[in-house]
Amino acid sequence: MKLYFEGENISSGKIQKLVCNDCHYTNNNFSITGDSWTMSNLGIIGLSNEIKKEILITRLSAQEVKNYRKIKSNEITTRIFKEFGKKNLIYFKKEISSNNDLIIPCPKCNNHLAIENELTLQKYIENGGLISLLTSKKTENELYKKAEKLYHSYGKEHSAIKAYKELLSNYPENIQGWSDLATMQFAIGDYNEAIKSSKKGISLNPKNAWDINTYLIKLKLISKFTFQYPNMFFDEQKRVAYEINELKGKDKLIEEISKIANQLIDLNKNDLSKVYSLKNSLASSYSKSGKHKEAIKCLKKVLELFDYNDTGDNKGNVFVRMSNSYSEIREYEMALKMINKGLELGVRDVFLLKKVEILKKIGENEKSSKTLYYYLDKIILMQNKKPETAYIYQKFTVYKLLNLNDRMKELITEFDNIENQTEYVRKSKQKLKGEITNYLQHKL
Repeated sequence: MKLYFEGENISSGKIQKLVCNDCHYTNNNFSITGDSWTMSNLGIIGLSNEIKKEILITRLSAQEVKNYRKIKSNEITTRIFKEFGKKNLIYFKKEISSNNDLIIPCPKCNNHLAIENELTLQKYIENGGLISLLTSKKTENELYKKAEKLYHSYGKEHSAIKAYKELLSNYPENIQGWSDLATMQFAIGDYNEAIKSSKKGISLNPKNAWDINTYLIKLKLISKFTFQYPNMFFDEQKRVAYEINELKGKDKLIEEISKIANQLIDLNKNDLSKVYSLKNSLASSYSKSGKHKEAIKCLKKVLELFDYNDTGDNKGNVFVRMSNSYSEIREYEMALKMINKGLELGVRDVFLLKKVEILKKIGENEKSSKTLYYYLDKIILMQNKKPETAYIYQKFTVYKLLNLNDRMKELITEFDNIENQTEYVRKSKQKLKGEITNYLQHKL
């Protein structure tokens, strides 16, 4: 019978019965003998269970091998207990006596133990003895490096996930492991597990702004999916539905986004530029999910912090977004006030159409028409400077709103004034011609 431990043949080892002639202590010891003596250099050792008739074979740690002469037996058994949870073990480490002889001290009286007899491993097992193999855990760094290599290998996401799970089953407090695992799970569309892993990593270090921000990005990507009650999220691009039990509903998702964003804001409270960016982003999440009162509250804070904006954004755009949210909750007077403020600050002229929409909502039809003619004059002015397809389409939109049906067919000839007659221009001309024809037929 051959026995192997971590690929090494340990069959020629012996089980020695040790006895103390002074205190009559007795126990078994695994001895590396014969042609397997080189195994001692590999750190393979045996420990005896003092309660059971059992020998546990394992390997010394690299540190134990390096400091073997100085290390004590109980330090090894303590480490084995911490690593494997094995109790009642004793390791018989040979020591050098005062006469320079190798002896095994008795753990009871410290006199040396004598070898009463030896059995082969096979004979020991046949006599009812137990041999257990305790494979030493790889170090945390070894397991992480293995997983990290797969993390950076294209198409190895599933293998990386398996490697990170091995790492975390042995070292559950490895924060980077949880973060990387979440990224791999997210990459394969296992969003529910990715959220769990992200939360676990963050719980281990609630002040790790990098991981919290990474988690926030993941949540925002999920927020782009279409939601179906109670916990199904649909990716319209891939035409795939995902069950995310960690997010029971769109409201739960926005609640989580808000919680994580505010956690980041608290961590970055002295970096007002970062706070501005986070509040701005949170406002977008609120408005997209229909939480317009919360969006307005965030946007007010964005305006307070606008001087710390380093994105080059126009302040007027913030007022436009506030106007949109006020319109959604039917506070049209405030919506009009905000859109006017935005236009004063130089937002694009196309937002005049938003003003027209609000004016109609509050019954200001005359002001609505005047605003449309004002917008039309601005389009014509820009078109005279440089004819472009966009201006022709904008005029079509205004003509429809003002019911200037008799002027629509003239728009087709305006494409000829565009200097570069590209394929895009020709296709745009044909498309608008079809839209005008359909519109006029519908009107008739």
